Amino acid sequence: MGTATRGRGNADRKKSLINIRAIPLLHDFWGKNFKRYLNSEGLKRTLKMALSHPQSELITSLSELRGGPFPPEGLHQVNVSLFQEGDFQYVFKVTVRTCDGAETLLAMIVAKDTGHLSQLARSEHGNLKYLYQRRPEYLVRPLSGGELPVSPQQGGLTRPVYYYFTCWLSRFHELGVNRQMNFYINEIPYHHFDRQTSDFIKVQILKILFSCYDPVSQRAIEPAKIGAGDFVITRPEAGKPIRLRLIACRRISAKVTLEKCLSLYLGYHGDWGDKIFTYIPSNPMLLTQAINDGLIVPHHLPLEDVIKALTRYRDKLTREREWSDAWSPLPVIRQLLKPNAFPARMKKAQHQGFGEKAEDLEG
Repeated sequence: MGTATRGRGNADRKKSLINIRAIPLLHDFWGKNFKRYLNSEGLKRTLKMALSHPQSELITSLSELRGGPFPPEGLHQVNVSLFQEGDFQYVFKVTVRTCDGAETLLAMIVAKDTGHLSQLARSEHGNLKYLYQRRPEYLVRPLSGGELPVSPQQGGLTRPVYYYFTCWLSRFHELGVNRQMNFYINEIPYHHFDRQTSDFIKVQILKILFSCYDPVSQRAIEPAKIGAGDFVITRPEAGKPIRLRLIACRRISAKVTLEKCLSLYLGYHGDWGDKIFTYIPSNPMLLTQAINDGLIVPHHLPLEDVIKALTRYRDKLTREREWSDAWSPLPVIRQLLKPNAFPARMKKAQHQGFGEKAEDLEG
């Protein structure tokens, strides 16, 4: 979803037109329709009124992108269509044509209800702004946001629902997990990655999560929810590296020590049907690259500090293993602590699988 702009020739300076397409019913990976709390027609009416306002969040977002005030009369046409839907929010694709003949694509994220879901969207917007300041190379660019006074019925009482805009990453597509526990592109045409490439993607996901960690303030983002579309990815192309972007972050935790940071991501596991999904690649030793590129290099952490944190984490897992038979990353952590598990003083960020430089991979 970057901002895409292209010329449209000599555009007639007509009155701007806001076109909100019908909001179709969508379903999840398992074929179940998403639950909706707002009347779709009421939401359409509200969006049209909000985007037509001369001081709308759309105008503010366009001003941010252009680096200066964008005049409302510069709008020629705005087309809005539902692109994705999840449990918490809608994602609309917004195509903006301006009177100078340019076209700009944006994403508009709208909470699915007032209250908790609306607050969740507001928090996520703030988190994206914070993270974009720290790691713009890995994040979608967040723009302006505010509240929509949604009226379920014409003339009825309104309910405040939070929404915000981001840039549209044109070459990126939703990343999902299939029944074989490999990654796939969850957009037509679907593309299913093999196990080796899925391992590579896991390493890159961990690298991004570790990179977003702040060891000084001890703040860390929650593990990304792949099934909710938190990551987007480019399609494989000959001679080009696969790239990832994080487009959602619902929570940032405080007081996260280095040990807790490692356990947060290496110990993450979630149910996926009757299986368990983790960030651990099938070759656990690939984790040394993720730790090096995500923790040691960007945060200038000594390898000794990371080894000590892994040792404390191993000891904690060992104690827990005595009374629990749940899934545990303990065997993996033990492998990471073997002598020479980390190549001697890994410094430059490197990547396995595609032979690309670090700056090329995520650029």
